[in-house]
Amino acid sequence: MRDIAGTPGVRAVVVNGHAGEATSLDRAERAQVVSVAVAAAGSLPVVAGVVADDTRGACALAQDAARAGASALLLFPPAVFAQGAGARPDMAHRFVSDVAGASSLPIVLFQLSRASGLAFSTETLAQLCMDVPAIVAVKEGSDVPERSTRTTSGPCARCRARSRC
Repeated sequence: MRDIAGTPGVRAVVVNGHAGEATSLDRAERAQVVSVAVAAAGSLPVVAGVVADDTRGACALAQDAARAGASALLLFPPAVFAQGAGARPDMAHRFVSDVAGASSLPIVLFQLSRASGLAFSTETLAQLCMDVPAIVAVKEGSDVPERSTRTTSGPCARCRARSRC
C-alpha cells in the first residue's frame, strides 16, 4: 500500500471493492482492511467499498468505514436490485439516501452493467445525483456509458449551472 500511495499521480486508493472482499471477508475484517489501508496510505484518501445485500448491512459498513478513517464510500447497489428494482426507482432512492444518512462520508455511486440488472436507469441515476448531496461522483461501470452521458453531462436540472448543486 505504501508503494502505491507513493506513486506519482495516484490520488486515492479503493479497498473492499468487488474483487472478492465482499464474499471473503466478514464485517470486522472489512473494517480492519480500511484501518490498515488508512494507516499505510498516509495522507492519500482511502475510498471504502460498501457491498451489502440489504440497506441495514450497507449502513453498518458505511459507519464502520467512517470509524476506520475512510475518506469516502464506493456504494454498490445490492444484489436484490437485479430482481426488479429497476422498475421501482423509489427502492434505489431509499437505499442510497439511507446509506448517505448513516455516515457523513461522500459517496461515489457505482453504476454497474445493465446486463447485470444492477444498473440504475439514466433517469434514476440523474435523480439520485440531484437529490442526495453526499453523492460526489459516479463510477461508470455500465456496458453503455453513452446512455448516461446525454443526461448527466448537461446542466443541473435544479439551477441550470454546469456544476453539481
